This record gives sequence, C-alpha cells and structure tokens, in this order.
Amino acid sequence: MITPTALAIFRKMRALELHCDCPDGADPDTMCANCTELWRLNGKLCGFFGLPVWMFAYEDPRWQSHRSDQSAIDRFHLLERAASKAAKKPKFKYKWEK
Repeated sequence: MITPTALAIFRKMRALELHCDCPDGADPDTMCANCTELWRLNGKLCGFFGLPVWMFAYEDPRWQSHRSDQSAIDRFHLLERAASKAAKKPKFKYKWEK
C-alpha cells in the first residue's frame, strides 16, 4: 500500500526531475538545487520502501540506464499506478452526495 505521503513525495520528485540544471556528468558536489532536493526527498521515499537512503527509490524505464534495476522499475510502475488512481475522481455519485 502506497501512502498519501509517499505519493506526494513521488510527485514532487517527478516535478524536480524536469527542472534539473546540472551540467552533463556532474558529480554530487556540483548538483543543482533541484537535484539536491530530489536526493533529500529520495531518502524519505526510500524509508517508505525500507531501502537504504543511498539507493534510488524508483527508476523510470525511459532513463535507459546501462545497469537497470528491475525492482526499482517495478516500484516506479507501482507509484505511477497509485498516483494515477489517486488523481482520478469517481465516475459516479451516490444520491446523498451533491
């Protein structure tokens, strides 16, 4: 079960990925502010999965890493499904709901 807090962290991390200002091949000492925040949030998200904070909590298959981690890709799909389900509104209303 993915908690609402974990989903909020995941959504924030996905947004930060889009705003990376790091030069190509940057080392951890020269990370941009967005990536620094992303790694801080990654540590929190790892806590929800019982992972060490130095691991990446998920891996987007589109990253095409040369050493993909299948369990990280599975966590990505799990988080994506949970995020899409949480964003959908029910298609029906009970008669007592207005």
